[in-house]
Amino acid sequence: MISKQKKAIFFALLAAVLYAINSPFSKLLLDKIPAKMMAAFLYLGAGVGLAIMGIVQRAAGRREKELPLTKRSCRIQSERQKPARITRRLRL
Repeated sequence: MISKQKKAIFFALLAAVLYAINSPFSKLLLDKIPAKMMAAFLYLGAGVGLAIMGIVQRAAGRREKELPLTKRSCRIQSERQKPARITRRLRL
């Protein structure tokens, strides 16, 4: 069984390789395709890749279950994002 750390390193290297391959091709195509269309193609490719990965994981039964989001966890998160009260003391 491959450890989670080795799996993470593999996927990080794979992402770097795919990015390195993608950059020169994108530059070549940018002369023929408008920039917005190129961005749309890149996002479309990322979405299709993630969809394929999700389908493969679901078919293999290797999908990890996430804990459901509860009201308590939302309340804790929103309390962390409140602005600091220090700004009131610094009024000039």
